[in-house]
Amino acid sequence: MSLCALAAVALVAGYAWFLGDWIIDDAGISFAYARSLAQGHGLVQQPGVAPVEAYSNLSWVLLAAAATRLGWFDPVVTPKVVGLALVGLAVAVTLSAFGRVGPRLLAAGAGLLLAAATPALAVWSVSGLENPLYVLLFASLFRTALATLRAPAAGSASIASAVCCGVVAGLAALTRPEGALAVLTLPLAILLGGRLFGGQRRAWREVTVAVGVGAMIVLGSIAFRVAYFGDFVPNTYWAKVQGHTRPLLALAQLGALAAVVACGAKLLRRPTPVRYALVSALVASVLVALRARSLTRSLGDVSGEVLLGATLLALAARCARGPLAALPAALCATTATTMLAFWSLPGDWMGEYRFASPFVLLAWPTFIATLPAGWPRVVRRAPRWGALLALLLLGWHGVALARRTQRFAEDTGTVALLSVADDYQRSFARYAERLAVRQPALLTVDVGGVLWVAKMRIYDLGTLCDRVITRALYHDTPRLHDYVFAETKPTFIRVHGAAAELARFDSDPRFRRDYVAIDERARGDSGVFDGSYVRRDALTSPEDVQQLRR
Repeated sequence: MSLCALAAVALVAGYAWFLGDWIIDDAGISFAYARSLAQGHGLVQQPGVAPVEAYSNLSWVLLAAAATRLGWFDPVVTPKVVGLALVGLAVAVTLSAFGRVGPRLLAAGAGLLLAAATPALAVWSVSGLENPLYVLLFASLFRTALATLRAPAAGSASIASAVCCGVVAGLAALTRPEGALAVLTLPLAILLGGRLFGGQRRAWREVTVAVGVGAMIVLGSIAFRVAYFGDFVPNTYWAKVQGHTRPLLALAQLGALAAVVACGAKLLRRPTPVRYALVSALVASVLVALRARSLTRSLGDVSGEVLLGATLLALAARCARGPLAALPAALCATTATTMLAFWSLPGDWMGEYRFASPFVLLAWPTFIATLPAGWPRVVRRAPRWGALLALLLLGWHGVALARRTQRFAEDTGTVALLSVADDYQRSFARYAERLAVRQPALLTVDVGGVLWVAKMRIYDLGTLCDRVITRALYHDTPRLHDYVFAETKPTFIRVHGAAAELARFDSDPRFRRDYVAIDERARGDSGVFDGSYVRRDALTSPEDVQQLRR
């Protein structure tokens, strides 16, 4: 078990070495909040500004604040070291459920190593974001759900385990907003185990306790948010999720998969080759109809599609013979919860499916647990063919993921925190010094690295850190222009990409009246420009702009 955890850490460390000092720029926002909290300024992005909840990972911010308070925090080294440790713990916790040394433990260990080699888990565990903590919490949730299912009927062990389930689910909700769905894990596990509607009061008590404890933590966090930030949801919701119907669609997608498993289970009560072919076609067609490409690609390319399809087929075959045993029930329930959490979110611009990290960790051991349960005779009679097929699949998996990681590393869209910070130091920090501006301010899109190093006031055109911009950028352009040109009046503006298209500053005459371009580039024929700008009243002579351009 410890060797497998160390091997998983080594695989993730290989990704960390390949990516070098890369930390995603958004992580700098969490680090800035953590530093402000550790220094006694509260949960704010900069000292003295009004509180806005620009993060969605409170537990990760608190962890970073504790490290900062102790003097142990470095924005590159600390998150990478902590990420490696948490991934190792997650692998060890998951593997501990598979018992002593044997074929099943070895197979589960191999599956977890495959998960550790997948970019959706490995890359984002060393990105500076909360992914490794989120992964560990779902691994712990699986383990506590399993302990609840295995607890003896007599005594209070099952209730204690249910309390632990609720606590872990609540912590998952504090780590990612969609983590609140983790409270569904134990009820689903008990349902798959055939106990929820079997007249067992104990099962209902366990469900009530787990859901109640998790709900109390979630409601407590909402009460704190309302009292401290004045809103029921974090500002990141208004920036990214508002107007989307993904949560409802995710429930429908998961319900469709459950219906496929149920129909397959009925068909396979009398298994024949024709019926297996029919269920296989049904599984494949539903995966295509649900547009589950992002889900399967988070696991790999072809290997992800084969893995998810085979798991659903094996689960249908196993359910045809009755309720699941404790291990596959807990695994399938936790994996289904991570799938639902991933599906409930809108598409992400960062690449490599960062919201799928817990799903990737648990999908491989779920396959290992359900395959022998669904087809015990096949597993016993054809180990050599199975091993050969697995080796071919793993080879394809490795080659595909290596190419994807290379493309990810070359993608300029995955902005690095240190690059953003260095660019700020070479540009706007130098501009403010040359112009001797007394209270400079900057409106910019990428703010993570800037918040970490800047001494000037920062306004976030990327919408996360500013409540007014978040609500105005997409729906109320006149309000955005008034806020920028009449209220905040930043000394400098940098705008580019989608933010330039949305802000359309050139449509307001005050922009060219009040600001001078330091550098700018036209975005095609749209009349929109990417560029850096300075307020005219910050200049003392026309030569000042020429000096800034050098």
